[in-house]
Amino acid sequence: MSKIVSKSARKLTKALFASCQPEALSSIADTLDALSQAWNNDPMITSFFGNPAVILDNKKQVLNSLLAELDNTAVFNNFANILLDSSKLNLLPEIALEFRSLYNHFLKSLELSITTASDISEQEKEEVVKYLKQNFGSTVQVEWQSNPEIIGGFVVKSGDQLLDSSISGALEKIKISLLS
Repeated sequence: MSKIVSKSARKLTKALFASCQPEALSSIADTLDALSQAWNNDPMITSFFGNPAVILDNKKQVLNSLLAELDNTAVFNNFANILLDSSKLNLLPEIALEFRSLYNHFLKSLELSITTASDISEQEKEEVVKYLKQNFGSTVQVEWQSNPEIIGGFVVKSGDQLLDSSISGALEKIKISLLS
């Protein structure tokens, strides 16, 4: 969730999202997540598709065999092949992140990562989630983390947006202000 999405990936994602039927969005989001996970976790995949010595037809064969194993649509298969043809397959992780964000927005769902300086109780977590549901969306998914380096307060991430209300963030802002 904390990765920044490039303009190129955002444009490609919006084009894919706009070309999909609403009933296919969930399956395409899952397919993108699976491909992104494979891309991030298997260096052989990234080196194969990034290798200029491997001819495009061989890359297409491998990509299409990967796609055949996943539940997807012809629209997505065409999209993946366009990414390959335009040497943008490396944007898959960013596209997956942005597509999931668009899909969650479509569902009126909110996916957050909240970091606090120390662990908070389950009751406090439930209160935060209840507040978020009432004010921002019908479905809220929160990934809780603790990081003592933020000293106090909290940091909230949603897609490529960040809200830093931590003490360390405030001190960093003061430092930058004083040094400029």
